[in-house]
Amino acid sequence: MPTKIKIKNIPTGYQSIISNGKHSIVGDEPIPSKGTDLGLSPTELLLAGISMCYTI
Repeated sequence: MPTKIKIKNIPTGYQSIISNGKHSIVGDEPIPSKGTDLGLSPTELLLAGISMCYTI
């Protein structure tokens, strides 16, 4: 069964709550990019995913 990913955008900065139904993470942009820096940046999220694939 495919994994369903849900993304909820928060009106402050570029914050997003990313969830697969069981686990959640926060994505955001750094302050110089007009975010609030309260979560991983899109680049960090991508690198984390690639790192997990490499590690596994």
